[in-house]
Amino acid sequence: MTEEHEESNLDVSTDSESVIEVDELEEIKSQLLRALADYQNLQRRMVDDISSARTNSIKPFLSVLDDLQRVKNSVADEELESPWVQGLTLGVQKFEHTLDSLGIRTFGEVGDIFDPKAHEAISLVPGPDGKILELIAVGYMNQGKLIRPAIVVVGEGEIEDQDDASENNRDQIENESPNWNEV
Repeated sequence: MTEEHEESNLDVSTDSESVIEVDELEEIKSQLLRALADYQNLQRRMVDDISSARTNSIKPFLSVLDDLQRVKNSVADEELESPWVQGLTLGVQKFEHTLDSLGIRTFGEVGDIFDPKAHEAISLVPGPDGKILELIAVGYMNQGKLIRPAIVVVGEGEIEDQDDASENNRDQIENESPNWNEV
């Protein structure tokens, strides 16, 4: 009887050890998954921090590039072949190429639809409603994130010829006026 009793105790202890091992494995698996999630979050944060640092370090130079481009664009045609203009053009091209190699992209063109999330309107003028009519400064993005909005002039709708406008107003008033004879 003692021998049977010992075998049953052995079976019980083996079963309880198996349960303990399964619980320990589940706990280890849970810890491993949490550690993996923490590591992935850390990687994402590092990528975001690097992108943010790049953006913050580049931002002050964008206005310098804008100024250089304005100077280049304002040069008289007869001076385009002068060495200083060619040097300026080369410098601007190198600056733009460097930004491009860092993943910085420009956007904003005349004729684009105005997007308040990507454009900063400094003026509304008569013209096609919601269309960019003039580009003051291009916008910049880094990996799909806005660095600086494009600075633009936007159309607020066509202005009709004064004679046409007054004739249309007259027609509208006549059509909207009640006919007192029918009352």
